[in-house]
Amino acid sequence: MKYVFLLLISFISMQSVVAQKPIKVKGLVKTSEGKNLSGASVVLYYPGKKDSLRAVTNDKGSFTIPNVVPGKVSVLVSFIGYRSFFNEYDYSKSTEDENIWDITMTPGDNLLEDVTVQAAKIQIKEDTISYIIDSTMYRKNDNVEEVLKKLPGVEVDKTGKVTAQGKEVTRVKVNGKDFFGGDVTTATREINADMVDKIQIVDDYGDQSAFTGVRDGEATKTLNIQLKKDKNKGYFGNVTAGVGTEERYLAGVSLNLFNNDRQVSIIGNINNTNASNFNFGNVGGGMGTAMAAFGGRGGGGGFGNTGINDGINVTKSLGVNFRDQWGSKVSAYGSYSFSDRRSTIIQSQTQENFLEDGIITNVQNANNYNTNINHRFQFNIEYKIDSFNYIKFTPQVNFRQNDKDNVSDFSFTNASGVKTNDGITSSVSDSKTPNISGTLLFNHRFKKRGRTFSLNLNAGNSNTSSDEDFVNLNTVYAVPPFTDSLYQNILQDNTSDNLSIRASYIEPLSKKKSLEFNYAYSEQLSGNDRQNFLVNPYTGELTFQESLSNIFDNTYITNRFGFNYRMNEKKYNYSVGFAVQPASIETNS
Repeated sequence: MKYVFLLLISFISMQSVVAQKPIKVKGLVKTSEGKNLSGASVVLYYPGKKDSLRAVTNDKGSFTIPNVVPGKVSVLVSFIGYRSFFNEYDYSKSTEDENIWDITMTPGDNLLEDVTVQAAKIQIKEDTISYIIDSTMYRKNDNVEEVLKKLPGVEVDKTGKVTAQGKEVTRVKVNGKDFFGGDVTTATREINADMVDKIQIVDDYGDQSAFTGVRDGEATKTLNIQLKKDKNKGYFGNVTAGVGTEERYLAGVSLNLFNNDRQVSIIGNINNTNASNFNFGNVGGGMGTAMAAFGGRGGGGGFGNTGINDGINVTKSLGVNFRDQWGSKVSAYGSYSFSDRRSTIIQSQTQENFLEDGIITNVQNANNYNTNINHRFQFNIEYKIDSFNYIKFTPQVNFRQNDKDNVSDFSFTNASGVKTNDGITSSVSDSKTPNISGTLLFNHRFKKRGRTFSLNLNAGNSNTSSDEDFVNLNTVYAVPPFTDSLYQNILQDNTSDNLSIRASYIEPLSKKKSLEFNYAYSEQLSGNDRQNFLVNPYTGELTFQESLSNIFDNTYITNRFGFNYRMNEKKYNYSVGFAVQPASIETNS
């Protein structure tokens, strides 16, 4: 096994180690009806000390807390809509794992009220869970990702994906505004933990729902990072550099220029250690189809698709995030991100099958060279015209380019040591995906309290074009030997246009009751143009293959009319609604 040692410019804090054999504390959380309760937050702490351990119950309602120092402990279990469970246990003489079987959660009246759990410093209010962050929850030079790993109900995997209450967090904000286009990994890995005052997990239904108070559609998990007040002004950042064996290297810089409302963040990175700053999403459109086609054809060889972190990846990335207040009525914030990732994957595989009459040998080799270039620009302008009118405009532009050069060969030998067949597969392709979209939101409050009107417009266009040259050669060593050959040129042009409009009007019936009338229109146009040509390897002449080609257009239009009756009480609220949605689909192939 090869080891790569990186020399990092950083500060390392030392922690004392308690020389006691730790134990595990296990338990089962049930409701008063005897049902297992998953997703409950469990906090174990030592009375009189700040240290605490946390866990979340799994789908069977059980939990395990490792590394518990024997002694007196307190256990606090909480879940939205249930009274908190609290009990003390004496494990001073414990040398083996302990089990807690008496945790029963009973329904409480705190569903919509503020609930503060002092031990875990958690505040729960309707659709928002807030975690108060203090210095006991992180070490010097830790980032936000390290803090998230310690929060109950929150999980972070090795790729940086954040999951809260069992659902993936797909968007991030800093002080309530998008940070680097809402890229979760960028924010959690680039913001230092000592800058954070509070972390919030929000069930986000969108800007329009936040204004109207009417939840429409499925909520997405949003992470909001509240910075400390003294961190909103000043200059701070860090520089990282490292070198290692086998020509490994990395260099990165992070600079933040904060002056209250004006905030500028700059991130730069270059490395060949398979690290990445920005998450531009999965490769889609024509390139995804081209990959599927490449994997689905051939003469018996090939390794299949490989992950983006395989091989050696050289990554260059740059990002700028901007936020400012333009006068008393206009605020602007946005970001630009760039990434150039070039990967080299060289694979070799030899497989031997031992049979009674000999050994069958299969040898496969593959060289894959991929280049991914991404640009992403997003901007937001909020205009508070007056106390009654508000406009938000959000344009976004993305551009993705992917170039691939993949070659693989194979050779099969029978039990007698005679080669039976061999071949080569080659795929050279390039694709481009420009994407432009925009959102316009208008909110209006009438003089009558509670009466509002909201209008949301969305439009976008996406196009993916790709060009692939595919070659498959397979030679069978029979008597006489023969060779199957396939030379193809595949052109793809995928387009997608979408337009949607949603209007909402709310009429208050009383201080607690209201009626909402809404209308939504959606139009989606998609087209796929796939042309497959056989190529004459000697003359280069192209012959169109109708059976392997497909051209179609699809139009999908919906109109939705609906209304909702909403009741707001101090401890609960509910809404009852009705909607009708006629739809039309037209496809030409």
